[in-house]
Amino acid sequence: MQLRVITYPDPVTGEAEKINALFKEGLTCLHLRKPKWTNDQIMGLLEEINENDHKKITFHQMHHMAIDFGLGGVHLKSTERDQKDEEQLQEWVNGWKERGCKISTAIHNIEELERYLQDFDVLTISPIFESISKSGYRPEIDWLTILKGRDLSKAMAIGGISEETIPIIAPYGFKACGVMGAIWEEGDAVENYKKIKEVCEQHVPLS
Repeated sequence: MQLRVITYPDPVTGEAEKINALFKEGLTCLHLRKPKWTNDQIMGLLEEINENDHKKITFHQMHHMAIDFGLGGVHLKSTERDQKDEEQLQEWVNGWKERGCKISTAIHNIEELERYLQDFDVLTISPIFESISKSGYRPEIDWLTILKGRDLSKAMAIGGISEETIPIIAPYGFKACGVMGAIWEEGDAVENYKKIKEVCEQHVPLS
């Protein structure tokens, strides 16, 4: 299982420095998601992140910047995905794959999991547990019961992922888990990452 970090939506003091430190600690993928940021703000952050680590970044907006900065992946919002017909979606998928980018999208039910399993490299599922960063954001369906025994080799668990909940999801066979609140909400982001990584390594091999 991969341990991935999702950026905090709001500005973080010394954010680029912390992201660089996370990569030095072995982070294999950062999901860069800043929904309220401008192009200039995003560019400023990317310019401060070590260029050698750009391939480890999956970008959630302004996809053209993924090309400009040589990022490793792009995430297609479910709202944008659902606006495309089958032909348009396939064209989008093929275009990014031809560029060598990994592609991800969010799914909200089992039907979407089965529908998009072939085309996408990563399918994010959230919230698995009650969110740490979004007050009151909790699962509307019992994902852990529904997902038991299913092919989760492309699924990424998001929502409430922490030192306490990683042992619960470890046996499920998720491709990855994405951590945000447990990294950025309290304390030092790098130290938080190291603790969570240690818990992961106790329960499942990290890739």
